[in-house]
Parts: sequence; structure tokens; C-alpha cells
Amino acid sequence: STVDSHRLIAYADKQGKQLQVVEELFNEYFVKNTNIGDVQVLADAAQRAGLDRAQVEEYLKSDAGLPELLEEFKNVKARGINGVPHLTIDGKYDVSGAQEPETLVQIFEKLIARP
Repeated sequence: STVDSHRLIAYADKQGKQLQVVEELFNEYFVKNTNIGDVQVLADAAQRAGLDRAQVEEYLKSDAGLPELLEEFKNVKARGINGVPHLTIDGKYDVSGAQEPETLVQIFEKLIARP
């Protein structure tokens, strides 16, 4: 399960380290093929991203952030989002899955052209 990975990302966001943690998790999963549901793997990634390892381990061993995350999962599913990557642009344009760059260009052109 990637629930703890998502919890770590939310935690990192509050610490201003979300991007760094996501990069570390992508490296763990896509390059090293490690289990990003394992607390030790997550703590290692968090530490490399500049977070305090002990605090991250304590956070992940608790249920902190879990209710909020499950609520977010529920809201995402209710919006019909069931795949990645998924972008919501300007709160109203949803783009799911791999898309041609032209799709994003069209959306940004609409946004630029509006009054």
C-alpha cells in the first residue's frame, strides 16, 4: 500500500519539503524498485530530503494525518479521478493519464485568453 507514502508527502508539504520527498520516492520506486510502503524506506527518503528521520518515523508509526488522507482519497474518487498522472488546472480543467503536450497547450491558451 502507498498510504504511508502519501502521508509522508502530506507531512513533507507542511515542512516545505514536498518536492524533495516526491523526488526521493520516485527514485526509490522507479529507479531502485524498493517498497515505498516500508516505513524504513520512507524514513530514509525523508532524511535525504532534509526532514528529521526520528520525527518522520514517529509520524508514520502513528495514525497522524490518516483521517485527512482518507477523506482526500474519497473526494478524489468522487470526482472520478482514478489514475495517475492527474492534473487539475485552475480548478476546472482535469487532465488524466499520459497526454500529448498539445492538450496542455490548449488549456493554457484558454487560460491566457480569458479576461
